[in-house]
Amino acid sequence: VKHIEISKNTLKQEELVEGEVQKTAINREAESYINERQKVKVSILKTDVDFPEKKIANTEFSIFAGEIIRNKAGETIVEKDTLVGVAVTNSDGLAVFAEDLPLGKYYVVETKRPYGYKTNDAVIEINADYAGQTVKVLEINDEMKDERMDAKVIVHHYIENTTIKLSEDELIEGKVFDAYNTEPADDIPEWFIVVDEEPENYEGEMTEEDIVVTYYYKLRPYTVIVNYLEVDDDDDDSNNTVLHEKKEIPNQTYETEIKSKDEIIDIPGYEYDSVDKIILKVDTDESKNYITIYYRKAKYEYTVEYYYDGIKD
Repeated sequence: VKHIEISKNTLKQEELVEGEVQKTAINREAESYINERQKVKVSILKTDVDFPEKKIANTEFSIFAGEIIRNKAGETIVEKDTLVGVAVTNSDGLAVFAEDLPLGKYYVVETKRPYGYKTNDAVIEINADYAGQTVKVLEINDEMKDERMDAKVIVHHYIENTTIKLSEDELIEGKVFDAYNTEPADDIPEWFIVVDEEPENYEGEMTEEDIVVTYYYKLRPYTVIVNYLEVDDDDDDSNNTVLHEKKEIPNQTYETEIKSKDEIIDIPGYEYDSVDKIILKVDTDESKNYITIYYRKAKYEYTVEYYYDGIKD
């Protein structure tokens, strides 16, 4: 705003009075005028290129003079490329430069990117030309769209307390702020089970930093059931006679291998015949291994000795 004071000189006016020239002083008081310079208001809206309705906060913009700016007298008041203002976008994605900018050419650049978005090198050019005496504030609005950064989630599948892989790593790719969800591997050996189906970060929102999700697996516990049966020459287990009460050995794993022959017991009238292979029965709630030990009736040899009158024949 320029305050202009116009002071008119005191004039001397000659008046003719009764044939004489009389000089009378005419003094005009100084008069003041207010000249309201047209103001320039610049605002930038920041949005997501993929989701235009999403407004981006915390973006810093800087505005620079795009030319040498002079006053009416031709004097330089702002050199070209001079920083004349800084503004940060609010929760509505709007950055408003509060400076009372004079008319002229400017350019706006992003000087601090918001979290999760790529640096935007675009330059917004501003031409603030005189808009007529009825316009007190020349408002110039523009928009800059940002692209989110690439992001990824890496999923590991390890044996508990090790970095031994039970399944190949998985890679989930997307962009920052994308939602992700992971699950335990479905191709692990059947004698392993997952320790925790929902580790702390098994789902969530992608970030600038890589997210690592790790599933651990442990050996599946099972019960060993030992059966003692009479061998059937027809190989039909349904006809086998149970010779001894079955034995159950709980909480076993493949690390605590049970040797089948260690479970052979003595059964009167029978002798050990064979042991079948361990068969793993996998169930969602319980896993069992079965050992079947077969026996045959014992064969006895008799020696008959004959004596006559105490004398061996």
